[in-house]
Amino acid sequence: MDPAKIQKQPSEIDLASLASLYASVGFGAAGACDLAQLEQAVSRSLIYIALDNVDNTIIGVLRAMSDGALTTWIAEVIVAPARQRTGVGKQLVETFLEDYAHTAIYAEALAGSEVFLSAVA
Repeated sequence: MDPAKIQKQPSEIDLASLASLYASVGFGAAGACDLAQLEQAVSRSLIYIALDNVDNTIIGVLRAMSDGALTTWIAEVIVAPARQRTGVGKQLVETFLEDYAHTAIYAEALAGSEVFLSAVA
């Protein structure tokens, strides 16, 4: 069984849960995220959400930008700390690549995440 259910470009996203996911990995403080800014970022990006197989909570996200023809940039791959190293991030990237592997894909690894990025590349 896959480690998560992946939703591509979901029509609705629980922004508060997504903000909590970002905060859980150090992208901002819990409760301090401007949900209007997050909504703007989400609405202008390609979003792939990983949901827990049991309770459908958000456990991961891949956010990217692409022209759909030549170039794609992966902005973030984030997985909840309790679910890291379980295949969720890899599943997000592989699902994304099914749709965008025909483009040149660019990504930058933050310090400490180089191993993950090289493993899924």
